Amino acid sequence: AAICQGRRTIHGAYVQSETAGDLSRDRLKEIVALAAEHDIPVVERSKDILDTSINGASHQGVILKVSAYDAQRVTNISRVEADSYQVTTATEQTIRQPRRRFPLWVYCCGLQDTHNFGSIIRSALFFGADAIVVPAYGAVKPTSTVSKVSSGAMECIDVYRVSDHEKLLDRVLNNGWSIVCATTSRAGSGQQHSVDSLPRLNAPTILVIGNEGSGIPDDVASLSSMNVHIPARAELPSYIDSLNAGVAAGIILSAIKFEGE
Repeated sequence: AAICQGRRTIHGAYVQSETAGDLSRDRLKEIVALAAEHDIPVVERSKDILDTSINGASHQGVILKVSAYDAQRVTNISRVEADSYQVTTATEQTIRQPRRRFPLWVYCCGLQDTHNFGSIIRSALFFGADAIVVPAYGAVKPTSTVSKVSSGAMECIDVYRVSDHEKLLDRVLNNGWSIVCATTSRAGSGQQHSVDSLPRLNAPTILVIGNEGSGIPDDVASLSSMNVHIPARAELPSYIDSLNAGVAAGIILSAIKFEGE
């Protein structure tokens, strides 16, 4: 995915010499050929050397040496006009067209677990989201582990960071966006919906997924246009009231539909 998307500088591809690792030999040949097409140097190394180079993490027989993911700092998202909208970052302004009837962004607010983040990114891409936002500090970042967990989806979608989420969310609300917060059935105030009865949305939307333990902070929850929860299908112990953040995000993203779709 990193080679095909071309978002990062790729300095080299390192492949396992004695076997294909977890990949089939044919698949390995495809990757080597793809690297050659993009003028990426390919070097064979032993499994021990590959393991050492990434501190024993799983690599399936192929490692790419790439530049860090450049998550731009987003400061504003405009109103949608003529099926396009403008994203303002600290360094540039870009015009974007939504992948669905309206733009859909996901804000991972205080998420800590890289596996949850990778899962959310893959679900977001699959269900037509346009971008992901994370806090600039104190939360998960778009790392190599996240890219691997997402099975390459992180290379196919824009991930932004935000320094002041309250200011950004207040601006997008004024620009006609809706904010949908994923909550438990007992959390939040205002408009509450089960994922089973979620109405069709008629505005560009930011879905907020909170921290694995503390959920969505009050300053974000107070801006919510709608809260959505996932009902349990059986009785639960009192100390279990929600799903894993990655699983919950996937279920909610699959349920979001816009008018006109």
